[in-house]
Parts: sequence; structure tokens; C-alpha cells
Amino acid sequence: MKMACNFTIVCIFIMANITAKVAVSTNCTLDFEFKESWNSSNGNGNWGGFLNENRCGTTFNGYLEALCIRANRTGFIFLDLSEQTRCLNSVARSGQHVSICGIEKLTSGGGGCSDYATVDVEEKMGNELRSLSENCRVSCGSCVESWESINGGSHYEESMICRFAVLVALTSLKAGDDNNERIYDCLSKNTGVYAENESATDDEKKSKVRTGKVYKGILSDQQQVAIKHILNDGNEETFVREVKSLSHIKHPNLVRLLGYCLSKQDCFLIYELCPNGNLAKWLFGKDKVLSWIQRLEIAVGIARGLRFLHTYSEGCIVHRDIKPTNILLGQNLEAKLSDFGLSKLIDNGETYVSSEVRGTFGYVDPEYWNNHRVNSSGDVFSFGVVLLQILSGKKVFNLSLDKPMPLDKMARILSRGGSVKEFADPKLGGEYSMEAFDITFKLALSCTSVKQQRPTMEQVVVNLEEALHISTMATASSPQIHEEL
Repeated sequence: MKMACNFTIVCIFIMANITAKVAVSTNCTLDFEFKESWNSSNGNGNWGGFLNENRCGTTFNGYLEALCIRANRTGFIFLDLSEQTRCLNSVARSGQHVSICGIEKLTSGGGGCSDYATVDVEEKMGNELRSLSENCRVSCGSCVESWESINGGSHYEESMICRFAVLVALTSLKAGDDNNERIYDCLSKNTGVYAENESATDDEKKSKVRTGKVYKGILSDQQQVAIKHILNDGNEETFVREVKSLSHIKHPNLVRLLGYCLSKQDCFLIYELCPNGNLAKWLFGKDKVLSWIQRLEIAVGIARGLRFLHTYSEGCIVHRDIKPTNILLGQNLEAKLSDFGLSKLIDNGETYVSSEVRGTFGYVDPEYWNNHRVNSSGDVFSFGVVLLQILSGKKVFNLSLDKPMPLDKMARILSRGGSVKEFADPKLGGEYSMEAFDITFKLALSCTSVKQQRPTMEQVVVNLEEALHISTMATASSPQIHEEL
């Protein structure tokens, strides 16, 4: 199983001995010191392209900490235009032209999140604040994933401003804490979007996932693979767990582990490549559309994969992190579960194991939050949330409301007094079997109900296969399969 690492990994460490600081003039309202080490190539990342220059990272992180200290004292998050100008001018007078970095983007007065105070973040984005706080304590990867799920604007820059508003509000609770610097370092270097490499030795284009980076590579037999790099920030346990989980189990709806590389400095997992990316891109991307039949086929595939895990001969394997980004799509859009870094094996004869809460906010079973018991029912809940997303094309929280509402709660309210048809993804264009939609909708609600009322994954598979059969027959008999209520 172990594979020879025949691609080159080069690590270059440049130690900057410059420790001098240039204090910003007192006419700036921030307690901010400009660190000259930003000129070093050892600087922080560019926050997924938000900063115009990679080398600005160290200065920008210091600026964020100054905002956090100010927010702790005053409750305000971003500087207004006049305050921002004074601070940037003060730094410029020290001989550093940081205005090219992008700091000026974080200026109040532009509406939306730019005008939030910490109390506004707590009231309007409380779920995002709690999620970021929880996940940044888990690992860098979880922190990045929670950060990138914050979407408070109509375009990228607005969403980034909302993310920084939540971040400053969070770090202001522990202003001056060394842990803040760790969070800044993690997010600045790992925020980003998926990009392909031409080979595993090409270190120019990288994508970020919860435990590190993913590379597209080509093996000696010309097979294309995905290579997952486990970061050396305490994630060795994740690596071992994922190898153990996937090395002995094979199923068409689980991503296939081809091998691994392990050294003192680096850990790599080599997977089959799923060329159509993850489900999240297809559900939430503006330029991608899944038909009703394709959605049901994907749901059936996910359910079959989970049924296999939960009924595994050596014990029940609980995934613990079912969500659209962990569902990969193969050449023909076949669903494959991935990322087993949080999985747990429950021995035969046992009904649960106790563990601290892990997973992604919005997909974690509320009962797991309360009792810390890992069991298959938690995966059923997470699957139910994903199924609601497959039906609606909606994110797990509706941020357009004054008080963000979980998707399962929104669906339950609609089922009591509204038309289920209103829940359907507009991108479906009304082309679906209403009978099959109703079966799937009710199934999703039962999966997200209290534990005692949830179906097993075997029951889920049976119901989804029925919905798929109904839809397939309706499509064969008529091109217009949408039935009016």
C-alpha cells in the first residue's frame, strides 16, 4: 500500500533577522506597529488573493490585531475613511508603501458588514461567529473551512469584509492572546480555492482543504491522481485515521485510496482523481446545473456509501463530517465520500463511542453536541442536511435573514404551512416529479428529526431508490414531469 515518493519536495527556509519595528505616528487611532520583516520572502500569505501583495501579510496580520484590540476597547470593528487615511499615511511616512496591500478595503462606510460593530456581528452573524470560534480550536483546516463558509455579500470582496468582521469580533474577545496570531497565520496562508497542478512536482498552483493542500498528479503509469498533503500542525492522527479507515474498505461510492507517503516532515495520501470536483460546486456554483435525476442519483450514491460504512463487518464506521465539500463526483457524476480524517470505528456489540465534538457547524447532530456520543445516527442527520441542500440548492444557513436560520428548520416550517414546491431549487426549472420530490423532502426531514425518529441508512437507500424509479419512469413517459400540486 505504501508508495515510493517519486516526486520532489523542496523546502526552503529563509530566516530573517530583522526585528526592528517602526512605530506608527500617534495620529493613528490604532495601537499598531509596522514590522519591517514584511519585506522578507518569509512573510504570511495573501488571504486567498484579498491582499494585493504576498509580502504584505505580516503587516496586515499586525493591522488585524490592532483592530481587534480597538474592538475590545470600543466595540467598533473597522476604521472610517479619515481614520484609515491617517493610519496609512503614518505608515507611508515611515517609508513603507502599504497602501498597495489592500488594507484600505477594510474601511467602514460602505454599508453591510463594513459598518458592523461587534454587537452587530453577534446579533446578525452569531452562528458564523460560534462556528469560527469552535473550528479554529479544532485545527487549521477546520478553521479555514469555517472561515470560507461565511458568505455575507453578493460578491467576493463583500464576503471577505464580512469574514474579517467576524474574525475581528472573535479575536477581540481575547485581545493580545498569542492564539490570535496562530489563527491569522493559518487563515492568511490557507484561504483559497481549488486549482489544478500539471504535476505533483509543480508547486505553483495549490488548493486548500481542511488538513492541508491537494495536488493533481500523474503516476508513472499515467494514471491521474489527487495527492493530499497533511500539514504538520498536529494532524498526524488525522493521517493515521484516514489510512486505517480507507486501506481495507472498498466501495464504488467511497473515494479510493491508492497509497501514501510518510516521512518525518510530510505526510501524503494518494487518491483516485474525481474530475468533477465536489458537490458544493455543483449545488452553489452559478455556472453548474444538476438535473433532478442527477441529484437523485448522487443522493442514492451517498446513501449507499454510508450504508456500507455503517454495516461494515468489523464494526460501524461513522464518517462524522458528511457535507457537500466532502462528496466528490467522478467522471459520470457518481458520488464518492471522501475525507475520513474524523471517522470513528464502533466495535460490534457497541452502540456508540464517546468523543469530543468534531465536524462542521450546521451539519453536526444537535444530540452529539449535547452528549458527545458518536453513533451512526449522527451521519444520518448530516446526510439529511445535505439532502435538503440537494433539493433546494441552498447553503446550510440563510444569511439574508435578520436572524440566520438553519436549513432544516426552514424546511420544517415550510412543511407545516407552505408549499413544498417553494423549497425546490429554481435551477431545476420545475422539471421534476412532484411525487418523488415529496418522498425525498419528507425523508430529509425524518433524517434531521430527533434521533429516535431517524431512519437507518438502509431505509434511506430504499426510499431514495423508489424516488429515483418514479422519476425515471416519469421522464420516460413525458418530457414535462413536473406535476402541479
